[in-house]
Amino acid sequence: MDNKRVAELKESLRAFKNDIDPKLVAKLDLEKCKRIIDRLTGFSIECEICGAYFTKLENHLLQLFERNEAIDQQTVKAHNQFIGEIETHLTEEHDLITSGYYTSIYMSLGMGIGLLFGLVVFDNIGFGLPIGLAIGVAIGAGKDADAKKKGKTI
Repeated sequence: MDNKRVAELKESLRAFKNDIDPKLVAKLDLEKCKRIIDRLTGFSIECEICGAYFTKLENHLLQLFERNEAIDQQTVKAHNQFIGEIETHLTEEHDLITSGYYTSIYMSLGMGIGLLFGLVVFDNIGFGLPIGLAIGVAIGAGKDADAKKKGKTI
């Protein structure tokens, strides 16, 4: 992958991000696009699919930059679907996770166990729920931090 192409794409993305409405930046999740560019660049050496996705993403973003202010809801939806497709490839083929993945899973598990714990021990569901929630969030946040430190997040 040509480093010049990657640098130009990132610079165009940064300029586009500064030129458009902050609400649209949030809808398009351009920060995630930057992280995906980095990941695709890293994996494109050993994975042909990542190289192809990088080229498609580059063309997609250049078309998006040209539209600038004429971005409608349908364009945002198509963009997010395309980013989701790339994200799916990265998670399935390269064992990466999205930010907050473990926190959401362990929070749900903690709430479920907390409900049972509150019902059995305290005879009141309401006491176990916040305890399970807190424990689940703590464990999930720890696992997310560990995954980020190991470079396993998108």
